[in-house]
Amino acid sequence: MKHVYIMDRGYVDFLFLYRFSIAADFFITRAKSNTQIHRVYSQPVDKEMSLICD
Repeated sequence: MKHVYIMDRGYVDFLFLYRFSIAADFFITRAKSNTQIHRVYSQPVDKEMSLICD
């Protein structure tokens, strides 16, 4: 069973978030403006559903 976790923007423990990925779970968080990350892959989204990106 997959889980989805939603965290506050201040939560930046990347090792903890990586463990979600290994477990095939999902997490949602808003990045801080100074966070330096790069996207590995992305899925298409339906922008009519008010989604900006995946």
